[in-house]
Amino acid sequence: MFPGILVVGVFSVIVLDISNGALPVVTEFLSVPTTVKARENNSVLLPCYLNTGSSGDPPSVSPFPPTGFLQVKLGEEVRISCTPSGVPYPIITWNFQNEELKLLDHREMLKFTASDRHLAGIYECIAVNGVGDPATAQIELNIIYPPELVTSRSWIHTAPSHRAQLECKVSADPQATVTWLKGELPVPLNSRVISLVDGDKHALLIRNVQRSDFGIYTCRAINELGQGEVTIQLSGVPNPGVFKKTVEKGMAERNSYKLIWEVDSYTPIIEYNLWFRLYRPRSGSSKPDWTKLTIPTEYNAGPVYSKTYTIKGLKEGTIYEALLVSRNRYGWSKPSPILRFATLGADVSNDLVSPIQTQEDSNIIPMDLTGSSNVPLKSAMILNLVLILNICYKNIS
Repeated sequence: MFPGILVVGVFSVIVLDISNGALPVVTEFLSVPTTVKARENNSVLLPCYLNTGSSGDPPSVSPFPPTGFLQVKLGEEVRISCTPSGVPYPIITWNFQNEELKLLDHREMLKFTASDRHLAGIYECIAVNGVGDPATAQIELNIIYPPELVTSRSWIHTAPSHRAQLECKVSADPQATVTWLKGELPVPLNSRVISLVDGDKHALLIRNVQRSDFGIYTCRAINELGQGEVTIQLSGVPNPGVFKKTVEKGMAERNSYKLIWEVDSYTPIIEYNLWFRLYRPRSGSSKPDWTKLTIPTEYNAGPVYSKTYTIKGLKEGTIYEALLVSRNRYGWSKPSPILRFATLGADVSNDLVSPIQTQEDSNIIPMDLTGSSNVPLKSAMILNLVLILNICYKNIS
């Protein structure tokens, strides 16, 4: 006997079947005597086959709900399960949208909260016992939820006599009713102002824009579970300026730096405000104050306005940051992304390539330079589901 080894003997056994009150019937196991060796505390599977005309029962599985369909509201508890049968008794694994769920065990029931509408889809259980083909069953989970709205452009530049199109994407189950409002009043629709629908995409097309069309619009969707909305501003002020990257030599000098920018505007630009200051990485110390330069525009037919300007009187070997705002007859634009640049001799080894545009907060000039985040990917959604299921399992245990 080897140390730490468990030896198990399997012998031929006779089973007496006395069902239905009949005389005993002798049933013999087909399993041949064998010896199984395993280390102590390890799991061992002992095959056991009866003389019933087959070497075992191919597995089967019954889903719950029996219809294979379950509908819940967003935030409600989800309980779906599969009951297997067969000899040997099958083990259960789960797939979601054709990808395996990495669960802690081979549980027959999935219990979790429908905290995200993207958890809806096809759940498949697979029963395996080593005899015949695996048995499968599918359960479709549908999660109904109030409207969710997004827009790719929350601010749209236009001008009188031009056309503009405001768009929002609506997701809802049950289907939502969508309306456009300006302020709190529904937008009057006519031959000039038209509502368009293409699947889940809703648009408000305004032909021959008038100055009275400027303002904040709301795309609002309502269904029996609630409502959602998103706002879009239609404005005549210029688009935010953009500093141009160039390979031109001589942009950086010891005490000066040449900047080049472009601004889109349907209405002529009147002037620019260029703000700059010393660049300091985020730290406990306060940042330097901004210096403002007012720069007149030059004649340009538009709608793209370009400008070159050299900032003089800078410190040698120093890193700066700058931003730009532009004005036309309708007002000042939102600030441009922040530009970092350096005069000759500056140490730009810490990823401070010159020039580089960033979206960080200026901390002095009122502005909104926040960016949007990406939609969770399918893999992240599945990982989120697995975490939910495993946490629920631990709480139950």
